[in-house]
Amino acid sequence: MIAVLATFGLQASAQTGSNTFYLQFNPITAKVDIPGQKDKHLSAIAAGYSHAFAIANGTPLFVEAGANLEYGFKTEDMAGVDVDYSMLSVKVPVNLVYEFQIPNSSIAIDPYAGLRLRGILMAKQKGGGQTINYFDKDDMAPNDTFKRLQVGAQFGVNAKISNTFLVGAGYGFDFSKVHEYVKFSEFNITLGWIF
Repeated sequence: MIAVLATFGLQASAQTGSNTFYLQFNPITAKVDIPGQKDKHLSAIAAGYSHAFAIANGTPLFVEAGANLEYGFKTEDMAGVDVDYSMLSVKVPVNLVYEFQIPNSSIAIDPYAGLRLRGILMAKQKGGGQTINYFDKDDMAPNDTFKRLQVGAQFGVNAKISNTFLVGAGYGFDFSKVHEYVKFSEFNITLGWIF
C-alpha cells in the first residue's frame, strides 16, 4: 500500500490538495466463523485526518490517504454478569476518489474505494472481577491470541458542501483474520471539516 501511495505521489501534480478532519460512527461486526456461534457487534467511534491530492491537473481524480483512531466497545450480559468489551485500533486508508461537481451548486459528490491497514493497539474484556487481554498468551488458550495487523478495503461516497463540510457513508472489511475464526467489518457515517 505504501508503494502504491508513493507511486501516485510521484505522479501527482503540484496542485494543492485538501485536508479533512473527520469524526465517524462506525459499528463493528466481528464475523465468527464457528457453527453455532453468533457474530459479535460493537459500537465504535473514530477520529481521523486525511489529505487528498490530484493525480493530474484538470482531472477530478484524486488519491486520498490518512489515518484514524477507532475505539470499539460493548457491554453484554453473560449469565447475570456484565462483560465489557473494548478495542482500540489505528486504521490507515488509501483511497482513489472521483469527484462529481453538481452543476450550479456548491455540492460535490465523491465516491471512493481503496485499501487499508488496521493495527490493533488494545483488545480486552472485563467482567466478574476478571480482565482478559486478547493478545496475552497467559489469558488466552494456546494459539487463540489476536493478530495485531489486518489488511482490508473500503468503499463509499462523501458529499462536500461548499468545499468546507463533508458528510458520507461507507463500508469497510478486512481480508485477513484477527483470529483463526474471526474477521472484522464495519459501516461508517462520517462528518468532516475540510481545510
